[in-house]
Amino acid sequence: PALQAFLERVGGPDAKDIVMTAGQRLIEQGIQQGVQQGIQQGVQQGIQQGVQQGERELLLELVRTRFGQQVDAGTEQRVATASREQIATWAKRVLFASTLAELFTD
Repeated sequence: PALQAFLERVGGPDAKDIVMTAGQRLIEQGIQQGVQQGIQQGVQQGIQQGVQQGERELLLELVRTRFGQQVDAGTEQRVATASREQIATWAKRVLFASTLAELFTD
């Protein structure tokens, strides 16, 4: 009430509406910026997940090529849950490992 009375006294009867409209615009701008940031983060995460999935699939293809069709569900699960660093390590090892056990030695 005191703020409303002050606004009417200083800015006239339309001052409250002007201030409210400006406030609403600021809120809407903030929401829009938040949405844009959320979209950008989502796109980046999607790209990163796609790259990681591609790395995993490539590693499994290399393992199948190197060791034949010996890739069991356990091996696929291990690759599916491995970190990016672990995938990179295994991808290098696949060139020289003699067995799957040697490849996946931690």
